[in-house]
Amino acid sequence: MAERLGAILRALQITEIEYSLSGGGDSGETTLERVTYRNDPLAHDLPDIPIFIGDRGEIRHLPELLGNIVADAPEGDWVNNEGGYGSVYVRPFEGEEALTIDCDMSYREDGDYPSCPASSP
Repeated sequence: MAERLGAILRALQITEIEYSLSGGGDSGETTLERVTYRNDPLAHDLPDIPIFIGDRGEIRHLPELLGNIVADAPEGDWVNNEGGYGSVYVRPFEGEEALTIDCDMSYREDGDYPSCPASSP
């Protein structure tokens, strides 16, 4: 799925997407902060375009699918117990075919959290 989304984001000329993550107490929130296009440095929304139809006939849209990938990107449990917070950056043009996802996360005390990988395909 990440490879397909990377191709779609490149076709849309999106160079970077920034999300903020905040979690704790068994819940978490991902918030789209910024979408940057190649020839337009102003921030924009992510286009709400259908990507594919799921097994049960539901239409899956770009913002939902990308939000799920972003929520799963940080290593460690940023949602449960004391949780964590930070930013996740999606950069479709940095990798050859897959999305480049960079995490900048901080985890609150009293948690068993490994650090986020510098980059993941």
